[in-house]
Amino acid sequence: MQIDSQKKLLIQNKFVYNQIIMNKFMNYNVEQIKKISLGLFIALGSTHLFSTLLIINNTWLKFADISGKIIAIPFAISGLVYGLSSLRLSLSQKDKNHKILDIFLASITAIVFIALLVITLVFPNL
Repeated sequence: MQIDSQKKLLIQNKFVYNQIIMNKFMNYNVEQIKKISLGLFIALGSTHLFSTLLIINNTWLKFADISGKIIAIPFAISGLVYGLSSLRLSLSQKDKNHKILDIFLASITAIVFIALLVITLVFPNL
């Protein structure tokens, strides 16, 4: 009986250790996603700003109009991913599982992406 209880304790400790390691790697991945989305946000935002300035100055109107429409959704999604990854890092604890939080944040991103697509398709000249 004592050997069985020791084996159970060893298995439980191994499971807890694996959970801590997995959460550590997950936080590392979210930190990397946050860095990449910040870079994309800055790059897409500056391109979007540049195309808006071209439209205001009436230069290269066709190029500026097309690039502004193409860049709008990725710009919004990169900002949303950056914000939600920052929120996930601030709400998470290293030794706990965050599957529900991850599913919730991913569903918010998917809903906003679908809403942006629908708005773009329904109102193309907005």
